Amino acid sequence: MMKNLLLAGAAAVAVAATAGAASAQSKFEVRLGGDALFMAGFTDQKLDNGLRSSEFYDRFRLNIVAAAKADNGLEYGGRIRLRSTGGRGNNATDTDRAYIFVGGGFGQVTLGTHAGVSDEYGVIGPVVDFGGGILGGYDGFWSTFLAGSNTGDNELPVAMGYLRTAGSSDSSSRITYVSPEFAGLKLAASYATKLESSGTNVSRAKNDGSVQDLYEVGLLYSREFSGLSVAGSVFYSGGEISSVGVEDVNSWAAGLQFGYAGFKFGGFYANHGDTGYTSADRFKEDQVAWGLSGSYETGPVTLGLAYSNYQDAGDTTTAADRQLDLFQVTVNYALAPGLTVGAEWSHFDLDTETAANDDRGDVFVLQSVLVF
Repeated sequence: MMKNLLLAGAAAVAVAATAGAASAQSKFEVRLGGDALFMAGFTDQKLDNGLRSSEFYDRFRLNIVAAAKADNGLEYGGRIRLRSTGGRGNNATDTDRAYIFVGGGFGQVTLGTHAGVSDEYGVIGPVVDFGGGILGGYDGFWSTFLAGSNTGDNELPVAMGYLRTAGSSDSSSRITYVSPEFAGLKLAASYATKLESSGTNVSRAKNDGSVQDLYEVGLLYSREFSGLSVAGSVFYSGGEISSVGVEDVNSWAAGLQFGYAGFKFGGFYANHGDTGYTSADRFKEDQVAWGLSGSYETGPVTLGLAYSNYQDAGDTTTAADRQLDLFQVTVNYALAPGLTVGAEWSHFDLDTETAANDDRGDVFVLQSVLVF
């Protein structure tokens, strides 16, 4: 309880101490933006469960940002991101970003629904960027087209979903702080009372199996030296999983990237330990993800290559080693400002604790992205 009060109080004090009283009403600037994505996926896998080989996927997101700057230099406002979700007969709109932000010489504080600092800022090496936060490579959509198969629904290693720290990518009500930059370094930290609890949801249940009191802290680094850019990050997250006999969140991740004359190269390593496994199974393999990638941009064309590996202990009842190898080639072409088309080939090889569930195959995706 005391930890929660201190964290909330720290955010409030940071804002109040620097805000002061503005002498006039600030004028808000309201900006609209967003992105639209359409993908055609073609999948050839050993264990296809009799599924179709082709399928479409589309998504639309709308950002609304209201921002202002007071005459004392305080920058503040709010943001909401609306997403089209579901399918025919189940159409819906949800939000995965809805927060207040306040910034100034003290850094920036964010209050509301958003991802954790590792997900927002963590470096994982270059992945081809189609704009609007839509990425390819191992941070892309390739596994979406395995849905419906046993591989896509049950057998992919847990670590594949967390290229950064565990739980960071789940949108939840959080308090986040990012410090000012000093010699290329920034401190970033976030705290959520309950993972995946957001908006108007208030759940005080304690022993419901949820992740509670999830915190993240890390360092960011970014500098440029005579045309050579360097970016890196390291993060740690911890939290309680409210189930008896289940290991709590214990996760860290690091990444590094270099860039020069259109070339980028880098990678990441993430270790989530025994997070989520029962205490009796602590002898099992750690949940680990790592990858290396490179890209080259020339004019409107960007090329990317990536390799990544993921492992975990699979079924909690049997000591095992489940591994996924992923090779990828990506290309995109900027047709016009804000309009990009691209293609990506992914080859995966999955080894599981049960030989009958071993799978391999190829996913080829064509996509078009509009960012406005």
